[in-house]
Amino acid sequence: MIVKHRRLQIALALTVTVGFLSACAQELSANELEPSIVQALSGQQIYVESVDCPGPLVGEPGETLNCSVSGGADAQGAVVTEVRVVVTSVDGKDIRYRLEPIAASGR
Repeated sequence: MIVKHRRLQIALALTVTVGFLSACAQELSANELEPSIVQALSGQQIYVESVDCPGPLVGEPGETLNCSVSGGADAQGAVVTEVRVVVTSVDGKDIRYRLEPIAASGR
């Protein structure tokens, strides 16, 4: 299965990224999702060694999935230990989601 990045928008703060992926089913496997999270976070200057998601992201608006982050830090030095993936909408095979990085200090 090929995952295509249709478009990536970057918003603000300890921020929100909106990712667009194509999936054959109404879910994205952890193997499909993890590299896109690494790429999206690096686009926000949050660099991580790896991301580990516990399962697939279900393509239903409002669904969430918390993924652990190894070696994550933002440009200000805050350690990022987790990222919450929130499905914002589904359009056919496209699952749109935002990322909510969670810093170790609770910021």
